[in-house]
Amino acid sequence: MALIVLDQREQIHTVKNALQYISAPSSVQVPTRPGVIIDANQQVHIKAVPPVFVLHMKRFLYDAKVNGMANIGKQVSFGPELEISPETMAGAEDSALERHADTRWCRT
Repeated sequence: MALIVLDQREQIHTVKNALQYISAPSSVQVPTRPGVIIDANQQVHIKAVPPVFVLHMKRFLYDAKVNGMANIGKQVSFGPELEISPETMAGAEDSALERHADTRWCRT
């Protein structure tokens, strides 16, 4: 799993904060066919946590000002154990939706 830790996200100080941020619903625009775009919500949940949970911290991002990649120097703390909140985990309703579609979009 890749986590984006942006300097602009002041509320992200820990790995737990980053997981909560990516699991919060966000608005997106989805092209369904040429010329037709729908507004939708997307949300990322963790279905199951393996015994060893590998996270990739994205420490670079594209910066249009320099027309290239920029290093993110923000400090993000983490401990030897990670407690994942229930809001971050996929629930029964997510499992039911997953059986019916590869990509889940919820119209707003």
